[in-house]
Amino acid sequence: MTKLSVKRPFLVLVGVIMIIVLGIVAFTKMKTDLLPSINMPYVEVITTYPGAAPEKVESDITEVLENALGTVTGVENVISSSAENYSIISLEFADDMDMDSAMARISREIDQITLPENAGTPIVMEISSDMMATMYVGVTKEGADIYELTDFVEENIVPELKRQEGVASISTTGSVEKSVEIRLDQDLIDEVNNQILANVDDSLADAQEKITESRKKVEEGKSSIKKNKDTLEKQQKKQSDELAKYTKQLNQALATQAAYEAQVSSLNAQITALKTEKKQYKKSYDSVNASIQAIAASAPDNPMLPQNIEDALSDETKLATLQAALKAAGQEDAAQSMSKENLQTLSNGVNVRIPEIDTELHNDNTKLATAKAVLKQVKASVKQAQSKYEEVESGKITA
Repeated sequence: MTKLSVKRPFLVLVGVIMIIVLGIVAFTKMKTDLLPSINMPYVEVITTYPGAAPEKVESDITEVLENALGTVTGVENVISSSAENYSIISLEFADDMDMDSAMARISREIDQITLPENAGTPIVMEISSDMMATMYVGVTKEGADIYELTDFVEENIVPELKRQEGVASISTTGSVEKSVEIRLDQDLIDEVNNQILANVDDSLADAQEKITESRKKVEEGKSSIKKNKDTLEKQQKKQSDELAKYTKQLNQALATQAAYEAQVSSLNAQITALKTEKKQYKKSYDSVNASIQAIAASAPDNPMLPQNIEDALSDETKLATLQAALKAAGQEDAAQSMSKENLQTLSNGVNVRIPEIDTELHNDNTKLATAKAVLKQVKASVKQAQSKYEEVESGKITA
């Protein structure tokens, strides 16, 4: 190596320079990340089912989703949990699985599943390293015991950290709460029990005499009860039959009420969405139109500048002049947005889509008024059925 360095110094110099250059390039391009991105092959599917017991959630939600999602390509393990009002299903995939593709497959499978009407739309959530805590902080306070330290952290440290920008959530571990342990003196308890037993023995003797007398009265009462038993059974049967009839009517009325309430909520949401869409079309159209008018007003001696969107669409030469004026002013992005296709879309939105939206709003408002009127009648029927049900139920309890 020494002879080579002496005989070919230029080669050695070039090698040293290459190593230095490569080291500089590698150092400047090197990325430092304390928490690198990790592909975690886990997906959570969360579904709500308000008012349902865990058994109902398992049979109607969890088992249906398990049967469908268990067949997704790449799934190695399926873990489910059913609780009151919600279901959670965890899917584990192979380590080399493309999670974007897996999420798409899961969404397609869920779209093909029919769940109960009251169940919410399943939420598909990919587990990532970003969900893990990015910082663990230990807190100590000189002269404070564990209880004082816990209060200090909960009342001062946690609220202050939550107010910091970029903090999503904070949880504490190792906190303690004060508790009271009560221990009874068994000897004292035994002494009190002995005193009580002595008093009880005396009381039992007196009670035995009273029981003997009461037995005689009970026998007489049994005889009287037997006579009225047949009459009572007939009355109870009649009340039970009426109660069953009004229970059915009440359930039907409640189901109808829930259906119309859902229809009213759906129509309100649809009307709000249409109004928002209409407002957006009008706002975009007016904004672009105002920009065109401002450009035309800034150059009144140029008759080739369009006065509005419709003027620009009617003459391609004016449209080209408008784009050239924007480019000359250094507004390249604005010039590109003033294309014929974009302006035609805005024009169609105002001249075509907005009338369609007005028609849809009129139809939806008519449906909403009808649904509210019917819902009012249904609520009156429910109130009447409830009143009749309570009346019959009260008669049954009396019987």
